[in-house]
Amino acid sequence: MLNIFRQFYLYITFIFKSIIEKRKYFSKMKILVKIVLIIVVLLIAIGYYFKNINNPKGDILVGIGILILAFILMPLFIYSRYRKKKLKSFIYKHEKNRII
Repeated sequence: MLNIFRQFYLYITFIFKSIIEKRKYFSKMKILVKIVLIIVVLLIAIGYYFKNINNPKGDILVGIGILILAFILMPLFIYSRYRKKKLKSFIYKHEKNRII
C-alpha cells in the first residue's frame, strides 16, 4: 500500500516540477485550475478508499470533492477558457441574414 502512495507522490511532484519549469508558458489561472483538479481527484480517491474500508468519512470526502468540482473547478475552467474570446463572433444574427 505504501508503494502506491509513494508512486502517486512521485507522479504529483513530477507534475508540479513540469508546471514550474514551464511556468512562462502557463498563466496563473491554468496552474490554479490544475492544482484544484489534483485536489479534487485526491479527495474523491481518498473518499472511495475510505468507503472501501467501511469508514463513514468516505462519503463526506467524496461529497466535498464533487462540490469543489461543481462550484469551484468548473467556473474557474470556463472563465479561464472564455476570458479572451470574442463571443459576439459566435452569435447568429437573424436580421443580418434574412432574405427579403
